[in-house]
Amino acid sequence: MAPTLSPAPSHGVAAGTVLTGRHLVTARDAEAFRALCAVASAVPLTGAVPGTVAPAQLAAVALRMCERLLETGPAPGGLVAVHGTQRLRVERAAAVGEPLVSRAEVRSVRPLGAGTATEVAVTLAADDGSAVAESVSLLVHSPGPVAGPAPAVTRPAATPLVPQASPPVARQAVPPAAASVVPPVVPPVARQAIPPAAASVVPPAAPEGARCSSYTVTRELVRRYAELSGDHNPIHLSPEAARAGGFDDLIAHGMLTFALVAHHLAGAVGEAAGTELQLRFSRPLTVPAEGATLTVRDLPAAGGALAVTAVDGAGLPVAGGRAAPCAHRQERGRDRD
Repeated sequence: MAPTLSPAPSHGVAAGTVLTGRHLVTARDAEAFRALCAVASAVPLTGAVPGTVAPAQLAAVALRMCERLLETGPAPGGLVAVHGTQRLRVERAAAVGEPLVSRAEVRSVRPLGAGTATEVAVTLAADDGSAVAESVSLLVHSPGPVAGPAPAVTRPAATPLVPQASPPVARQAVPPAAASVVPPVVPPVARQAIPPAAASVVPPAAPEGARCSSYTVTRELVRRYAELSGDHNPIHLSPEAARAGGFDDLIAHGMLTFALVAHHLAGAVGEAAGTELQLRFSRPLTVPAEGATLTVRDLPAAGGALAVTAVDGAGLPVAGGRAAPCAHRQERGRDRD
């Protein structure tokens, strides 16, 4: 029987490809990121750890490394890139201004319809090699929006963090469609109200016992997130580009949804180290001119975990997953002994 050949990756980067880098989140960047999430919420955040980088900002830094790695291959002409799943494991809090070493690796490239689903793992460590966080992203390149949820992120056995020497990355402004390892420095987000959606839709009642947070997501908020994260994909900034990609309107970054879910959890249970958050994106959050509403809910689940869901103003699912405490790498190593 003849072997079955998988199509070439749509981005031209094969499994096993590695890229290393260095990062430093300044106090101004950290403040601006937290302020961005606060602007969208009507409830002040009480669970943030002063002097540390928000976990979702670590995930944003890791995703830029992921995207930079995929950009080393030929540009996927005519294909739309969307976020399928995102998992973030935080080993310990990262201090503001602490140098971090990253290692991004393509774990797998699988055919998915007319495109591909690519899983990339990014580890963040201190200069001494101690683990800080691990981010695993599943990115889907396709001719248009992917119907239904993306396949789940695999959970391979943990491997030690071994940072590789890499020259510091120059901090510079990021033009549209360009990539940067380090999010650009931008002025802190003004702590002012962003006009709420003109026509708010009340979502269905939450399940009994659920904790809920409501966020107002406007195009201005999406634009500010693009500046902070360095992700200037046109589908997040231009309604015309989004419609050309097959979407109804401009869509929010999947990592903006991830950041707001993490903001909700910080308010509910705090930003404890040794936690893991995994989300599967069901559909993009469409952001019309009048804005959109995102409601995040959590419920207790088995093993001390929390089942998390995010829905739009009509109550349609945008993302779902779980947040749970996790053993540190040293503890997991002892468990295997």
